[in-house]
Amino acid sequence: MLRLIFLAMFVLASIPTARQGQLVQDFLGILPQETVRELESSLKELKAQTTAEVVVAIVNSLDGEDIDSYANAMFNSWGLGDQEQNNGVLFLIAPNERRTRIEVGYGLEPLLTDGLSGEILDDYVVPYFKKSDMVGGIVSGTHEIIRILRKYPDAARGVSGSSPQYVASPRKEAFFLNCILACAALVVFILAYI
Repeated sequence: MLRLIFLAMFVLASIPTARQGQLVQDFLGILPQETVRELESSLKELKAQTTAEVVVAIVNSLDGEDIDSYANAMFNSWGLGDQEQNNGVLFLIAPNERRTRIEVGYGLEPLLTDGLSGEILDDYVVPYFKKSDMVGGIVSGTHEIIRILRKYPDAARGVSGSSPQYVASPRKEAFFLNCILACAALVVFILAYI
């Protein structure tokens, strides 16, 4: 138990202090100022519409910690989201360790599930990072998080029971639609020859 307390204190000691009022915390200066202004504007508009607080954090190092522990400690240390609704989101990028994570408050977990967060990273962030386009991946991932929260504003506010049963990224939605259309075409083809 004492070891866990010491470990938690070490993680908290390595977390940078958030700059007040900023939803884009770029401690490495990766993002051009124009991009920071655009993302800040979109994130503040989202917060005004839904109360969900999304923060993008780009850190120099995880200081030897795994990204899950670091993101959780940062999320809690910075107190993201509305306290009552617990509807904060941390989009954490650690370029030096080549790690990224979307940490979600309990109030948003029914909407931004671990699976959906993984899809966002896999479909909207990592492809850019693989092409050495860090800015493109950060912008694309942030916009996809915003899109989902705007699509379900009550769920983004943390209203209990308002999250849909299943939320898919547009890629998955297109796949399912194509499957349905292919099955319908097959049924029509079979019925035409019966």
